[in-house]
Amino acid sequence: DIGQARAGKIINIRIKKPGRKVAKGKPYASLESGKWTGPVPAVIEGEVVERNEELFDNPELINEDPYGKGWIVRIKPTDLERDLKELVTGEEAIRLQKEYIDREDVNCGEELAQISKKFYT
Repeated sequence: DIGQARAGKIINIRIKKPGRKVAKGKPYASLESGKWTGPVPAVIEGEVVERNEELFDNPELINEDPYGKGWIVRIKPTDLERDLKELVTGEEAIRLQKEYIDREDVNCGEELAQISKKFYT
């Protein structure tokens, strides 16, 4: 949600096709808005098994419903156990996300605001 909030209204998307391998830290998609164009890096290594074809006609779903209809890909992990060990999660992830939001003055929208209230109040 932070990425789409910073980018603004998404107007175009390119997504890797199912069957394509994705390396951790490398892009599985690229987004374009009026303010920004850039990669969406994978947090795990694996294979794209499904992509959201609806985004090609309605890329704004990424802004409108990033946790629902705006999903981008489903990735089958190569070694999920290894990758999960390297992910920042829980309170540390929340702390880092809040620091980034405050530092960059990001407005993440109502959905993230509601989620954040549970942790910050």
